[in-house]
Amino acid sequence: MFIDVPLSVIQRQVSSKTMLSIANALMMVAAIVFLYLVYSSFDAGFKLNGSILEITRSFFANGINIILLFTIGILYGTVKEIYDIVTLSYLLNHADPSEYDSVLSKNNIYFGVGTVCGILISIPVL
Repeated sequence: MFIDVPLSVIQRQVSSKTMLSIANALMMVAAIVFLYLVYSSFDAGFKLNGSILEITRSFFANGINIILLFTIGILYGTVKEIYDIVTLSYLLNHADPSEYDSVLSKNNIYFGVGTVCGILISIPVL
């Protein structure tokens, strides 16, 4: 939420393709940091035995894990804001003002359907 205004100002100076390229690069960095976090946690002897409180306590016992999680959250939040701003500006620039309600409704519906499908696909994977 704090990054909406700066990104909106930057969007006037930088093309949408460049912003999406930056967002994709940030997403790759977030994924690499997350995979490193998972790898280093299991490499350091992290076990999934015990109650959820014991697992959480052992995971957050290392300060670097907390810093990495905050970093991943900030990167992912920035990527989501870039995607949202670029998508909404594209929709509003290419639609007639009388069609704004239907275009934004379709965007919300497709986003919701994609989210539900992603969750349903991730259940068997996990």
